Amino acid sequence: MKQSFATRTKWKEKMLKPLEPRIVPVPEKWRKQYGSGTMVISTPQAMAAELRKVRKGHVVTMRTIRERLAERHGADHTCPLTAGIFWRICAEAAEVARSEGASNVTPWWRLVNDDGSMREKAPGGTKNQARLLREEGVSITKTPKGKVVAELPGR
Repeated sequence: MKQSFATRTKWKEKMLKPLEPRIVPVPEKWRKQYGSGTMVISTPQAMAAELRKVRKGHVVTMRTIRERLAERHGADHTCPLTAGIFWRICAEAAEVARSEGASNVTPWWRLVNDDGSMREKAPGGTKNQARLLREEGVSITKTPKGKVVAELPGR
């Protein structure tokens, strides 16, 4: 599969870049939504590790992954902006690896939005993510608004 987004730094390089998680105070502009406390700016590697824990045929929401990352790093919250960026790095790096013949890649497609909808910035788009989930036996439906939604646990 071709890279769906051009970047100067290769996705694999971004994935392997040695980063350390940082704990910062919740930014003032986000306190209304998140409250006070601390927020972790995690790493692509930590995101990939959490995605690898999701079993075949199951999905996890971004909110759940962010909660797990916060707990893992001893913070109250995970930065939503960087979590989305790091998921994208994992997804694109996995697709590059798959195009090079790798079969055991980070299962990025198992992460869905909090409402169960497919991620707009998924490699190959939402249709590709839905296809990969269907191949694993995940039930996918369309909403009246046309969104493709995975059946979430507990619904």
